[in-house]
Amino acid sequence: MSTLHITNGDCTVDLFKVAGIVGTYLPWRDVLHMGPVPAGHSLEELSIVRADFIASMGWGKKSQLANDFETRDQTLASAEKFDKVLLWFEHDLYDQLQLLQVLAWFADYPDMISKLSLINPATHLGRLSPSEIAQLLNTQQDVTASQYELAAQAWQAFTRADLSEWANLLNQDTSTLPFLHNAIARSLGEIPDKRTGLTLTETLILMLVQEGADQAQTLFKLYCEKEQNEFHGDLSFFWYVQQLIDDKPAMLNVQDGRYKLTELAHLILEGKQAWQRQYSKPHWLGGFCISSAD
Repeated sequence: MSTLHITNGDCTVDLFKVAGIVGTYLPWRDVLHMGPVPAGHSLEELSIVRADFIASMGWGKKSQLANDFETRDQTLASAEKFDKVLLWFEHDLYDQLQLLQVLAWFADYPDMISKLSLINPATHLGRLSPSEIAQLLNTQQDVTASQYELAAQAWQAFTRADLSEWANLLNQDTSTLPFLHNAIARSLGEIPDKRTGLTLTETLILMLVQEGADQAQTLFKLYCEKEQNEFHGDLSFFWYVQQLIDDKPAMLNVQDGRYKLTELAHLILEGKQAWQRQYSKPHWLGGFCISSAD
């Protein structure tokens, strides 16, 4: 039986190979919780938007990224050639958004739905041993119609310029995708708090620096321990750290390789002031441009 394995990234694919999991591997490779994910685009059109964004972050050359997305999308389009499609996506925000995008795409191709199964563990796939990831094959379940419907609804809501429908999903029963509720709630933590002007990620960063985590390696390690369902990789995490330095007025300074809170950052953490921020770069959540909001 020929199987297409779709998963979050290359680290998991490497584990598949070591574990002897047979099939064709498709790593999704997109940080959908960052950058624009606007509605009204086909998969191929959105991939161009995403390649442009990732290149703008300095995380790759635009031509190579565009080629990688094109190859990815062509492999997905060939799913009908496989006897089985097995989705491997974990519990965190990074994976849940990828799962929504993939399921929403398949929802438009009902003839292929019977091929799909899902492995959806409450653990990070890339941290498992080869034997542990092989054992997850025993947990796969057929994707249900309610899962397709919910994914299509949620993906559409995430890509809208107004995130009210995305937020309203917290008031609905999303248990058919058991980790979606927490992923939505965590994503909304990236909308600046009205009292402080800080996002949840930024608040955690500043609090950790205040507590003494003033060097990069220590700061990232402690952040990963603090985040309930860790989803930032080091590249995305340190992008947010850099914005706390670059956006005006700054929240962080760097002195002799160590992060230091500015006086304003102290006041904000004490609840005495809010950050009236001037963005140095656009910030997005799905289809909503955070940095251009009133």
